[in-house]
Amino acid sequence: MYANGEGVPEDDGQAVFWWRKAAEQGVAVAQLYLGFMYANGEGVPEDDIQAYAWFNLAAAQGDEEAKEARDDIRQHMTSSQIAEALELSREIAARIERKRNGADSSSFADAPDLSLNPEPEGNGSGFVIGRDGETTFIVTNHHVVEDCAKVTVVYAGKLYEASVRAEDANSDLALLETNIPNAQPASFSSLSRARLGEAVTAAGYPLQGLLSKSLNVTGGNVSALAGLGDDAKLLQISAPIQPGNSGGPLLDGAGNVIGVAVGTLDTKAVAELTDDLLPQNVNFAIKASLVRSFLDIHAVDYQRLPSETKLEPEKLAERARQFTVAVHCWK
Repeated sequence: MYANGEGVPEDDGQAVFWWRKAAEQGVAVAQLYLGFMYANGEGVPEDDIQAYAWFNLAAAQGDEEAKEARDDIRQHMTSSQIAEALELSREIAARIERKRNGADSSSFADAPDLSLNPEPEGNGSGFVIGRDGETTFIVTNHHVVEDCAKVTVVYAGKLYEASVRAEDANSDLALLETNIPNAQPASFSSLSRARLGEAVTAAGYPLQGLLSKSLNVTGGNVSALAGLGDDAKLLQISAPIQPGNSGGPLLDGAGNVIGVAVGTLDTKAVAELTDDLLPQNVNFAIKASLVRSFLDIHAVDYQRLPSETKLEPEKLAERARQFTVAVHCWK
């Protein structure tokens, strides 16, 4: 029901959670579908070894679809990967047998595996900034990945495991490493600084689990060239920022990065201090110059786009879709 969105919102993570519970009890159809989730990277990071192992377990029980799926995925696996998958199959089968015999009362769902948690503890956004061979570099906020046991990112509907390569709490920036095939990196503006009043677009994945799973873009302007208390590291913007936008790119009219969304003004606190009406639409982004310095320190190459050709809103949104990711924190 979760996989198909019938009676409940479609949720691959929940589908994996329940299929795994059944698969670990030896249910062949659950093992088959869990294999498909790993093969397609739906609800879990794409993993051919895990997919083969689960297909193999279902095939051993006579499931013809599992046999076909196992043989298909085998064609693009190395001999060492196949050997590892077979060993994993044996380990899982032994664990299932111990449970059936009452020799292992511990639940597989208690294992420290991020894929077993139905929901991440925290969410944010980020953007691809460069590649080095098979490694993809992503910029996000430090507070998005702080104290996370595991970090995953979602790009083009697929889930990837990521690791924190570097972080700076003072600038609230973090650099992630992952492997996203053919990810298109963002480019920084060729201008040294943002301009007061210029049109900007914030891209990201706000209020994940409540709003649409697709990319969200909002427009506004640069309201001030400094943040709260004249903080020179920040821009004040009128583009709306919601929880989950943190770490996402702030783009100029040509689709170049000029900042990183970081947060919004605590309107209730300000109203209490000033005995005034709630302030409206006061949001902040970290300046691109600070992000570039952070990347320079950690020897990550990035692009500056010399062209300042303005894009139509729909083309700008499509450009943002090429490099913006959702970030999940698992604790």
